[in-house]
Amino acid sequence: MGRMSELSNLAKAEMYREYLFAKRYSVEVGVRLFTVYAFFLVLFLVSKSLGGGVERLGALGMMNLSAYQLVGFAMWLFSLMALGVVSDDIAYGSQMGVLEAVWLMPHAPLTMLCVRALIKGFYELLFLALFIGLGMATTGIRLAPRVLPALVILAVTLTGLFGLGLLFGGLALMYKRIGPVTSIVRTSFLFLTGALVPLDVLPKALKTLALFLPMTDGVALIQRLLVNNTPLQDVFLSVGMLRCLANALIYLTVGVFAFWHFERKARKEGLLAVY
Repeated sequence: MGRMSELSNLAKAEMYREYLFAKRYSVEVGVRLFTVYAFFLVLFLVSKSLGGGVERLGALGMMNLSAYQLVGFAMWLFSLMALGVVSDDIAYGSQMGVLEAVWLMPHAPLTMLCVRALIKGFYELLFLALFIGLGMATTGIRLAPRVLPALVILAVTLTGLFGLGLLFGGLALMYKRIGPVTSIVRTSFLFLTGALVPLDVLPKALKTLALFLPMTDGVALIQRLLVNNTPLQDVFLSVGMLRCLANALIYLTVGVFAFWHFERKARKEGLLAVY
């Protein structure tokens, strides 16, 4: 009971911390919303001018290309948070000189990072809800109101992305600045996971690679739910769902063990206090 109370207090503190950041830097949040909406609006107008918004999207069948891209782009924005929540915090702590404070807290560093990822994920969901709502209101795109099933798939996808983020976090502990690496991975996810373009248009080698990424199946499943309005049993009992679960478990396991390995190595070499 005491352990659960401690975790609850930690979650409340992180929730309040993120709220203060959002309130203090509300202009930044607004600018970010405007920027991502403007980027999507360009995609929408280009798609509409090229093909009337309707394309043949391989295994997904006929659907509205703009709706397809709205869901995929929102998923990609969510992946940016999941991939960087650990490494970005570690890099920031290294620059500000407060990194070792995380290891002096009563909670295990991994526990702290997991709670922080969940809270940041909650706030990111609120941001994405605003973005999707704005996109639907101004473009005429319609998505099926199947929020709970989509959140289940999103949670599974987040698990795999967070595992990959833990790997990057471990690398950040050792090498401090790994921004170029994470930037390349984040950008590639926009084009290799079906977020903007269907996998069928990719070369065979890239299509095979995409199937092993933690985000690909999650994007396809949520697109089928919200755009194609596919029956729930056909989504949750599909091969794609099994592959999504397997990828999430594998990435999380590898990420946890990689983070533990780099953490022990960083402690041994005294790198936690190196800025």
